[in-house]
Amino acid sequence: MDAQEQLISRALYGVAILATAQLDTFELVEYSHADDTDRMEDSQRRGMCRCIGVLGYLPGGFTEFALEVSLPEHARLTVEFAFVERVRDRAAAWQERRKGSTDWLERLAELPDPRQEN
Repeated sequence: MDAQEQLISRALYGVAILATAQLDTFELVEYSHADDTDRMEDSQRRGMCRCIGVLGYLPGGFTEFALEVSLPEHARLTVEFAFVERVRDRAAAWQERRKGSTDWLERLAELPDPRQEN
């Protein structure tokens, strides 16, 4: 198992990092979309010609890179910041769905019990 596969297997959430040939523009693609041919072709049309590595969110709240190329510090920070924003947005959406999924149970508990009305 290579470093990228090891990171993917340990991560709670992870993405592939696509980049232009000049390594000046990046795109994060969820693993579940990495096999999506149409999406990958669209990325290639926009100049994202290569996968340069993966980035994962690990237990304990840490992020970790497994890169095939060396990136300047400002590029690493740019990619990591975009990833952290994505994790934050996913967590907020999950919290909202989770909150909404229990509302029906609270309303159910407030309904009168028809067995006690007779």
